[in-house]
Amino acid sequence: MLALLTGVHGLVALGTSRTLFQPDEFWQSLEVAHKIVFGYGYLTWEWASAQPIRSIAHPAMFVPLYYTLRMLGLDHVSFLMVAPQLQQALLTAVGDWFAYRLVVKMFGRPTALVWIIVHLSSMFWLFTATRTFANTAETALTSIAMFYWPLSPSAVGQLTYAPHLRDFRKALFFAFLTVLLRPTSLVFWMGMGLLTLTYVGHRKQVLWHVVWEPLWIGALVLGFGVWLDSLYYGYWTCPAFSFFVQNVVTNVSAFYGANAWHWYLTVCLPTFLTCFLWAFGHGIRYVIFEPRYEKARPLLILCAWTILVYSLLQHKEIRFLQQLVPWLHVFASVGLQPPATITSLRNAWAVIPRWIRICLVAQLPVLVYVCAFHGRAQVAVTTYLHALTQSDTPPKSIGFLMPCHSTPWQSHLHSPSMEAGGPSGDAGLAWFLGCPPPPAGASDYWDQMDFFYHDPELYLLTRFPDEVDVSFPPMDYTSITPTGSQSPYDKGWRHSWPSHIVLFSSLLDVYTSSGTILDLLRSKGYREGARFWNAIFHPDEKRRGDVVVLVHYSMGITGS
Repeated sequence: MLALLTGVHGLVALGTSRTLFQPDEFWQSLEVAHKIVFGYGYLTWEWASAQPIRSIAHPAMFVPLYYTLRMLGLDHVSFLMVAPQLQQALLTAVGDWFAYRLVVKMFGRPTALVWIIVHLSSMFWLFTATRTFANTAETALTSIAMFYWPLSPSAVGQLTYAPHLRDFRKALFFAFLTVLLRPTSLVFWMGMGLLTLTYVGHRKQVLWHVVWEPLWIGALVLGFGVWLDSLYYGYWTCPAFSFFVQNVVTNVSAFYGANAWHWYLTVCLPTFLTCFLWAFGHGIRYVIFEPRYEKARPLLILCAWTILVYSLLQHKEIRFLQQLVPWLHVFASVGLQPPATITSLRNAWAVIPRWIRICLVAQLPVLVYVCAFHGRAQVAVTTYLHALTQSDTPPKSIGFLMPCHSTPWQSHLHSPSMEAGGPSGDAGLAWFLGCPPPPAGASDYWDQMDFFYHDPELYLLTRFPDEVDVSFPPMDYTSITPTGSQSPYDKGWRHSWPSHIVLFSSLLDVYTSSGTILDLLRSKGYREGARFWNAIFHPDEKRRGDVVVLVHYSMGITGS
């Protein structure tokens, strides 16, 4: 089964490594690891602030891989793009294998084989499971921890025996690793810990193990995390505490979107389960009311607890519940009531209702599209620009006039030449529109991206020179002074015209006082150098259309 899971996730990784889902899969993991190994890359505000809120633990998982590629001379963009996702695919496969073994232990192999069908036919799971989010690593480690965890009063009572105590220690080790990767994972494990305490009863020796083991293992793992973060940042720091202050106390995360309290129930659960939603409902009923399925009640309590706590927070994202997906699929598998005669995946497929099988087959083209094609241009343009930097006419500078973090950065550009004018990102020879969070309590906040998209024509006419300097100097952030505009958040951004501009084609169609943005850029001497198809439809209107690279005519490029 492990070979099957590895093969499926490895195949999917070849597609997802060429597409973009959300910026964090690059900017909060690979970009940081790239900077550690290769010495250049961009650190977002989460890493660069005086009180950083990100732990180095997750990016550190990719450092050995990058270092090996560098030492072997294999740090080509094609390898740098695919290798991290293949590494994540292997970790996900191992996590799924442990989840499968847990289902076998709970309900037997027939139900576990049906779980494999349900799990690997989940479009959301395949779309996200090989992406380099901290959530995906967290999910795999959670599955490993849950396999070893004592999930019943009788199992907890056996902690006085050495083999069971060793398993409990393994569970705690992997559980605290998930907290190290994502501090919010503590919500899940707090629920698990409280539930385990209810299984202790009056057994004092068991209570000692349930209380003492998490204390020393947690101190060891999390203490190592603090040491590792302090080593990386160069001073003693605890990003998990800063993360809590920023996202819970000051609620900065709400700047990136807020949803209704029921969003996880009404949007996420149907997305996770699709045509198995009805089976999930039946499975919940069986787990609650039928004694033969009571072994899954701890999973149900944990899922309900985690969803409840997360629903109290304003900022919600679908991948925040990724940790629960394997267990939600367990309930759907139980709801299908698989017969004990199932001995293979072929038998498991046959017991699934025909209408569901038709739906699963019908969704295959959609699955291929979202995994291998949707958002493809946002990655392809960076590899194209890398190739240009190695050509006889490399870009002298590149400006990204698109929503911030719409593409990967140096983890895919892998172009040290773009750092020659100073660190790229906010300034330098390669820059993009920034979107740092607001100061606490600033309800009227605008970031640089907001200023640009409010009136692209005004931004281009007032923050760029009238004439293009064909030496294409770097953007110098140190020379920027506030414009004196009415907004206190206007930093006075000033740009030099770059040799290459990257944007979404929807921007070119925006009307101006004398035509369109395309006409304005043509008047400055820019011509289309490359165009990449990105998506059939994009929910963000600013990211609609193709990704276009405009090149100044002085670079010797002819085009429309």
